[in-house]
Amino acid sequence: KKLQEARQSENYKNILGGVVNDAVAYAMAVGECNAAMGRIVASPTAGASGVLPGVLLALKQHYNLNERQMAEALVVAGNIGMVIASRASLSGAMGGCQAECGSGAAMAAGAAVDVLGGTPEQVGHAVAIVFKNMLGLVCDPVAGLVEVPCIKRNGGAAAQALLAAELALAGITSFIPADEAIDAMKSVGDRLPCTLKETAEGGLAQTPTALAWAQAYFAADGKI
Repeated sequence: KKLQEARQSENYKNILGGVVNDAVAYAMAVGECNAAMGRIVASPTAGASGVLPGVLLALKQHYNLNERQMAEALVVAGNIGMVIASRASLSGAMGGCQAECGSGAAMAAGAAVDVLGGTPEQVGHAVAIVFKNMLGLVCDPVAGLVEVPCIKRNGGAAAQALLAAELALAGITSFIPADEAIDAMKSVGDRLPCTLKETAEGGLAQTPTALAWAQAYFAADGKI
């Protein structure tokens, strides 16, 4: 909401441009809805649920996509997700946030390439580019909840998805094929310590501010 309101300001500097800015706003909105116990589609997971709709809704708005095109984009995204799930994991507890927001971004990037007229080969390059850019992203929710840093990571992943799609559509290729990039994500995820895989025992979750807030939150909730 703040991002949308800021864009209406006379002095606002729209650094990202319309498509990315909308995708980020929509992705964060879904993340906020999920955090508020609203109804979302876990695509690929609840924690990463904003990325795919954020990207597709922004493309629909700016490129006048129809319902059939949107449905076909979801089919492409779903199949990419199935490949990732079969070769690696979609779970932050298994592979870190690279497996959640990273997979969501890969699904969104591939769907974006397809719906904008790219080839299947370009879809694969977009998927690979996403994982190359997001490899090693840890899962470190503050207090174990999905507000910090998860919501903003949905926005960041949406931007990564559109970047990868634009590169692939421009004819830029990934030296590492998509399947190998997915396998690399799994390898990195397997090597991540448990403290960096959804346990809130590492990363941003262990910063002084996070620890103080978690202590206050659980005390107010009567859990400690």
